[in-house]
Amino acid sequence: MLRILFACLLTSFASLLCAQPIPPHLLSKPWTAKWITGPGSDQSLKEYGVYKFRRTFDLASKPNSFIIHVSADNRYKLFVNEKLVSMGPARGDLMYWNYETVDIAVHLQQGKNVIAALVWNDGLDKPEAQISNFTAFILQGNSPAEEIVNTNKNWLCIKDESHQALKVKVTGYYVAGPGELVDMNKNIKNWEKLNADESGWGNASELFPGIPKGVFTFGPVGWMLVPSPLPQMESKIERLTATRIQVGVNVPPDFPKMKKSVNVLARSKATLLLDQGYLTNGYPSLIFSNGKNASISLQYAESLYKVTTENLNRSWLPHIPKENRNEVEGKTFIGKKDSVISDGSSNQTFTPLWWRTYRYLQLKIETNDEPLI
Repeated sequence: MLRILFACLLTSFASLLCAQPIPPHLLSKPWTAKWITGPGSDQSLKEYGVYKFRRTFDLASKPNSFIIHVSADNRYKLFVNEKLVSMGPARGDLMYWNYETVDIAVHLQQGKNVIAALVWNDGLDKPEAQISNFTAFILQGNSPAEEIVNTNKNWLCIKDESHQALKVKVTGYYVAGPGELVDMNKNIKNWEKLNADESGWGNASELFPGIPKGVFTFGPVGWMLVPSPLPQMESKIERLTATRIQVGVNVPPDFPKMKKSVNVLARSKATLLLDQGYLTNGYPSLIFSNGKNASISLQYAESLYKVTTENLNRSWLPHIPKENRNEVEGKTFIGKKDSVISDGSSNQTFTPLWWRTYRYLQLKIETNDEPLI
């Protein structure tokens, strides 16, 4: 099912943002929550890595309010009972490190619950705008009742070795971070599920308490925490609207505007150029099945280029005029790329860690002994 969604994966976060004032003790005293991190040496925690954290807990009843404060280095996606509830933090620096405040009560239930966090560090490939100390995560409950979910050594953690950074080759000066290569054969799936298999997971490494900005301490500080002044970005589903080029595959006439299955034959290559119709930002989501060890690349661009072979063979690309952005015939696609390797199972999903900017999305697919759906 080469089903392409352009989506931020859920409706707006606005209903979860907390309008209540932050308690004074969280602004003036060290937090009871600890920064936690994953396995590895001090040096490896400064390098590229994707880590998954989870914490299960029980509630006697469904609460009316359950407020948490959350941050990470470099970034996080936070799930509560399998629902994505927050992404962040808003960028700052080590002297002003933002945290988001979220009321997650709507997603909680009586009995067993799980909070899970995807945390990643782009390492040396991180965007120029991204300040970093090393990979770490923190979550603080707003009151004693909510401190049951505070980050500490009771949280579990695992490094997801399926992710690698992809270097980006585009025209001109580039500062916006790497693409991703994800091998689904190694991917840790269903990790955010309530009853996920926790074998292979270990206890998170506990660091030091969260320290609010302006609080003096004799111990390590790391990140000086401040409430984020920014609302979280709007999130809604948008579908790409047209297929402009198709090579090596038969595509339904109304794909991708409508959800349809696209079948790529075994031992074949296919290219699809999809058009959103306008420049946009978001998290493109791909659903695919079968095709053991098939490779899929997703490339993003505002426009295609008229490029000479000489320019394409350079280690870096000079500035090249885009000319008419509506024209695609006879032009070359240059843009940031993600790549995925299928593990052959049904209903695999890929969504990049960070949002992409594009009008055009180019898919290149190469299958082995199995067709890809």
